[in-house]
Amino acid sequence: MPLVEYSSSEDSSKERVSSLAGGVKHKPLKRKRHSPITINEDLPPLPDSFHDLYASSTRLSTQDDPTLHGGRQRVTPHVEGNWPSHVYIEWRPSRTESEKFQDVLTTLRSPARQINSLLQSDLGAPLPLHISLSRSIALLTDQRKPFLSSFQKSISVSAIRPFTLAFKSLAWVPNHECTRWFLVLSVAKPTCNSLNRILHVTNATAEVFGLPTLYAPPTQPIQKPSSQPQGQDRNGRDYRHDKRGRGNYLTMTNNGRGGRDHGYDKRGRGGRSTIASNENSPIRTVISDYSEQLHVSLAWSLEPPSQEEAEKTANIDFSKLEDMKMEVNAVKAKIGNVIHVVSLRRTTGNEGGMGIIGVQE
Repeated sequence: MPLVEYSSSEDSSKERVSSLAGGVKHKPLKRKRHSPITINEDLPPLPDSFHDLYASSTRLSTQDDPTLHGGRQRVTPHVEGNWPSHVYIEWRPSRTESEKFQDVLTTLRSPARQINSLLQSDLGAPLPLHISLSRSIALLTDQRKPFLSSFQKSISVSAIRPFTLAFKSLAWVPNHECTRWFLVLSVAKPTCNSLNRILHVTNATAEVFGLPTLYAPPTQPIQKPSSQPQGQDRNGRDYRHDKRGRGNYLTMTNNGRGGRDHGYDKRGRGGRSTIASNENSPIRTVISDYSEQLHVSLAWSLEPPSQEEAEKTANIDFSKLEDMKMEVNAVKAKIGNVIHVVSLRRTTGNEGGMGIIGVQE
């Protein structure tokens, strides 16, 4: 079979040379033009669980140094073995809502006083806002799981459903220690008094562990968590859970003895309050109204506002912010660097009783 003849590379190169010598002009090759890249702004947002993984800031020093934090001073000094904790409701405003807040800060800024925004990080990334439902508290290592378990059960039994918040005013308020002043967005009292009910749950849980309460005065003297023996609450009662995961301190009745009749029934419904009080250990049974104190912080400053600045804040046109709504579907408890999400129940299955911390259902 004859072989197929192919032209050699040398012959093809000679043909190209001869064609150039003959004056044949070749058109330059044109690059294909690509259409400009369009960014889809309607991409779905990242889930909250992703943000929770990276919610903790980088530790810059092993000692408290206000110069590394814009002059801020640590309210609760760090103690080895204590876990800084915080209970709150998180809110991520939309881009339009954030722009409206930025306009407010631009209006209030002046050379006489530095205002630090809580809307964005130093790199310009949007930050979540929140409503605090607890003080900055410190849990011992052995208190972390019992505290979280107690709070989760209390929220579940209280049957608080998801709700919507609206806002009503802007103002400057100091923190509890008066070391910083915050520009806050006051919230309107929601239907079913849901926000006060969650605050009631948080304060009642904090008191069981000897921790300070938020806004509400303590029902009995509060001791520092670091001075308590591990594995006991402030009254010396063992708070380790039993085989069913129930805290022993939650089954104390009026006579100080635990009893199954005062816990859950077979259907998981709460009967009498399972943190019933006695003469030496009073607890909260009435839900107080602290709607005027509950707020979302937008910015902070180390100096209090002048009279002129306070009036300027009060005279801002609030009509641009009235249409904002905050959907509340869960409460977050940050213990150390770990964020735990406690979802609110959408349906109730134990209506008509008292919750685990005395919240009427």
